[in-house]
Amino acid sequence: MIKQVVFLKKVLRVRKAILRSNTGKKNPYQVINYMQEIEKYVDAYGSKYDEEYWKGFVNSRYEKIVFLIPGNASKHKSLTELNELT
Repeated sequence: MIKQVVFLKKVLRVRKAILRSNTGKKNPYQVINYMQEIEKYVDAYGSKYDEEYWKGFVNSRYEKIVFLIPGNASKHKSLTELNELT
């Protein structure tokens, strides 16, 4: 599977768990809006496009993806992983 898609699925999975537990500090409506936008593309085109498409996708939605990354101890690791994918 493409690395960018795996990373996006991981970020979405963690953010969904935070929303379910109601412990997030970010605006839930904005989080849900960003999640729905990214999840729509990942579910529809996850395995159909090549790595170059997903690099462009991550670059064009970089700020939204950074917003979705949880601000816990693993944020630095997730940000470095995201920077390697772009």
